[in-house]
Amino acid sequence: MPKAGRKLMLVVGALVLLSVPAGAEAARRQSVTREPPQTNNSDQGGGVLLANRPGGFYMGRLTVGERVDRHSTYTSKSNNSQYHYGYAIGDVGQCLWLGPSRTTYGFAGYLSSSYSNVSNRCSSSQRNWLQGNSGGNIGSHFNCPANSRATFGTRTEMKERAGLYYNLAWNGTNPTGGSARDLKAYLEPGTEVWYRYTTRDRQKSVVFVNGVGWGFVVASKVPHASGRWSRPGGPEMSCWQSG
Repeated sequence: MPKAGRKLMLVVGALVLLSVPAGAEAARRQSVTREPPQTNNSDQGGGVLLANRPGGFYMGRLTVGERVDRHSTYTSKSNNSQYHYGYAIGDVGQCLWLGPSRTTYGFAGYLSSSYSNVSNRCSSSQRNWLQGNSGGNIGSHFNCPANSRATFGTRTEMKERAGLYYNLAWNGTNPTGGSARDLKAYLEPGTEVWYRYTTRDRQKSVVFVNGVGWGFVVASKVPHASGRWSRPGGPEMSCWQSG
């Protein structure tokens, strides 16, 4: 590939423009320097979210001081926030998208200005797989179809006591699941949660807890509620309604 920077056009529901750094074999190792405001439900819990695509399904988070080997950057036209595709260093150890929730506006410049050049560990095929099937490749069950208009979970209650973990140590290039990391809280039976999806290996489910944020619990301990979605304090809607 020529040293001059190139732009790669990728269609994922709508046209997305990704700016690929010169020399795609290299990545820039940078640190997270700040986190989004905690006023948005999806960003609760601190750190910057990791997802399968910009503003997509929750797959973890990096806290201030943690590092990412950044491969490419995308600035959303819908919320004017920046998203970075790269290798999340540490417990997560996976190529994912780093950035705020899709309803957080104007959040950019949250990586360190200083960096070191490192070998790139993320490929275009990995990125395409994460975003493929409208994002549905990453899970075995979703509260609403991956290609629906739902952007949050389905309200339900925990069946059994379970730890909520902020991260998984994701396995493989196209991950099916992983070992839980970064315990945040214990959820008692009856705790109100919003169920979003279950990993491909059916071992962990992603739920939202108001005041705590998104995280992972043992899949068998939460109902896999589906068919409707809502946000805390908001109306319940069908999967094909926007909100």
